Formats: sequence, structure tokens, C-alpha cells
Amino acid sequence: MNTQVTVSFAGQPCQLSFARYGNGRIALRLFTHEGPMATATVNVPCHPLGPNQVLIKDFAENRGVLEALVEAGVVRRTGALCRVGHAEAHVCDLLIEPGDLH
Repeated sequence: MNTQVTVSFAGQPCQLSFARYGNGRIALRLFTHEGPMATATVNVPCHPLGPNQVLIKDFAENRGVLEALVEAGVVRRTGALCRVGHAEAHVCDLLIEPGDLH
């Protein structure tokens, strides 16, 4: 059973979708009724993560997505960061059950 979650991002109500990257890590994507809005996560295979942790990309076109996900009760900040090029992603605990992922 997939959990239906609405996240308000960039002034748009978005549905949260779960997927997996090729290495099995969880990807969080946001969709409006018009289509894809943002991929909230980034995959950095060499950075260690716990089983229910994700790396949130809160820079460039995704600025504000971390706060939106925290406010929606989707993730919790851990305070840890991961270098992604010239920016940093936030290591977060996933607070909701992603449902069936393939």
C-alpha cells in the first residue's frame, strides 16, 4: 500500500512519489497535476546512509524543498550534510512508510 502525501512546494500542491535509485536507495519525487515538479533527493552512493535515510537536495531549483518536506512530516533533519559538487545535501530520516517500492 502506498502512502498518499501532499507537499506544498514552490506554491504548488504536489503529490509525493517514491522510487528507488539503481543502488536501492530511496528517491522522493514531487508531481503536480501537470506532471513532474522536482526530485527532492540526490543519490551519492559513496556517502553512508541508514536504511531509512535520504539525501535531500535543497539547493538550485530545489531551494525550499527540505522545509516543505519537514512541514509535511515526510522527513526529519539529522544535522548531517553530504558534499554534492559545490553544494551540500541534507541527510534526513524518512518519517513515513514508502510503501511498495520496486
